[in-house]
Amino acid sequence: NIQSIRALHLRRPSAVWTDQDLLAYEALIYIRKGDILSAEQILNESESTGERSLSQLMHAEIFLVKKQAEAAQKQLSSLILQYPNGLTFEPLMRTRVLLAQALFDQHKINQALQVIKEAIRLAAPERFFRPFLEGGIAWAPLLSLALRTENLTSEAQAFIKELLRLS
Repeated sequence: NIQSIRALHLRRPSAVWTDQDLLAYEALIYIRKGDILSAEQILNESESTGERSLSQLMHAEIFLVKKQAEAAQKQLSSLILQYPNGLTFEPLMRTRVLLAQALFDQHKINQALQVIKEAIRLAAPERFFRPFLEGGIAWAPLLSLALRTENLTSEAQAFIKELLRLS
């Protein structure tokens, strides 16, 4: 479907999406399927028109999959600083969750806890589960650790318990 959307976009460009945004979404599909090589190829194709926020987010996800947590952390931190109100078509929640994972993978436990607790505080009222569940069971240790902290509201604790149950 994304390739059909790209073909339509080439014939009748919209003012909303760029071809690079659509390539980044196609890369995301490949990442979710576990085909990192294809995702990297798509992103390399999209870089001919300059780096955009969605492409940067996909690069960070690839860094995490490839166990390059420090590179992912730098990319994700940069995105949060550069786009404090969210990316054009994506909220920052997924970026925050990925940043927490990058920090956790580097054994920066306190920093990872601060980031994940902030993400939980923002997500819990809306029951915004998807950014957490997209990582699968990989989040379980960090979420379990966050659950044991004392400064979370009962709403946030219930949210974490539900996340753990769902994953």
